[in-house]
Amino acid sequence: MSTLLILALLLSAPPTRTTRPIPRREFLRRVIQVTDATREVPVTVSAGNATTLAFPQPINGARVVLADAHGYFGGRPVDLNGNFLMLKPAKDIPSGEAVAMQVTLVDGTALPPILLSSLKGSTDLFVDIAIAFKTKASADSASGLKTQVGELQSRLDECEQSAGDKGAMKVAELVLRQDFAKPAAFVVEKHSARELDKQSHLLVETRDVYRLFDTSYLVVSLENRDPDKLWVLERAEVSVVGGGSTVGARVLDVAQEMSQGIPPGEEAKLVVAFKTPEQTSKHSFELKLFEKAGNRHITLSDLNL
Repeated sequence: MSTLLILALLLSAPPTRTTRPIPRREFLRRVIQVTDATREVPVTVSAGNATTLAFPQPINGARVVLADAHGYFGGRPVDLNGNFLMLKPAKDIPSGEAVAMQVTLVDGTALPPILLSSLKGSTDLFVDIAIAFKTKASADSASGLKTQVGELQSRLDECEQSAGDKGAMKVAELVLRQDFAKPAAFVVEKHSARELDKQSHLLVETRDVYRLFDTSYLVVSLENRDPDKLWVLERAEVSVVGGGSTVGARVLDVAQEMSQGIPPGEEAKLVVAFKTPEQTSKHSFELKLFEKAGNRHITLSDLNL
C-alpha cells in the first residue's frame, strides 16, 4: 500500500473521542453516637436521593424544625414514620452552606442540631442515631432552650445579611425623599445614653442612641439572669415625659440579635427604632419592654436621649 493511500485513510478516519468517566456517588450507611459532648450532628444529603435517620425510639409526634430558608428541600416537610425520619432534598445544598434541623423527641429530649450539607462524592443513605446521653436535655431546660434557640439562630446569618442589603436600600430611598435645601436634610449623630438597671431577673442597659434624619435608634443590651425561663420580647414602647404630660413616640421596629428569645444566662442586644419626637431640655424619655406571655416587663425612666 502506497504512502499516499495510508495517509488518506488516516485523514478520513473519524476522530477518537475521549470518554470522561462519570464520577460515582458513594451511598453510605453510618452510625453516629450522640453524647453530652456532641455539639452538632453532620449528615450529607443530595438532590433526589432519600436519606433516612433511624432513632432508638418512635418519633411520631416529635418536634422537628428545619431551617430551610432557601428552599433546598422544596418546601416538603420531613417524613416521620415509626423510628425513622426521612429527608429528600429537591436540590443540592451549595458548598460551604448547611441547613440546620432541630429534633426534640417525644420525651422532651432536645438533640444537638443536625447539620445537613451536600458533598460531591458521597451521600448518607441511612444514618443510625445512637443516643448516649448521661443527662437528657429537656426542651424546657436551660441547656435545651440554649440549644434550640442559640444554635438555630446562628444558622440564619445569610438571611440576616440579605436583610441588611434591603436595609441599605431603604436608607437610600429615605435620602432621596429629603429636601436637600434644608439644613436638617443630613441629620446624622450618635451619643452615649448609658443607663443600667436590674428588674425581674433581667440586667438591662441602654448604650447608645443614633439619629438618622427623623428616626432614632436606641441600642439596648439585655441579660437574662433567670436560671430557667426564656425571655421573649412582645413589643417596645417609647414615651416623652415632661411638662406635666406623657406623649408616646411611634415605634417603627425592634431589631434583635436573638429574635426567638434570650435563653437563661445569655445576653443579647436589641435596637429600638422610633420616630424622633419634638422635645426640650425639660423632657426625658421612658422605655418599656414587654415580655411575651409573661410578666417580666421592663421600665426605664428619666433617659436622656
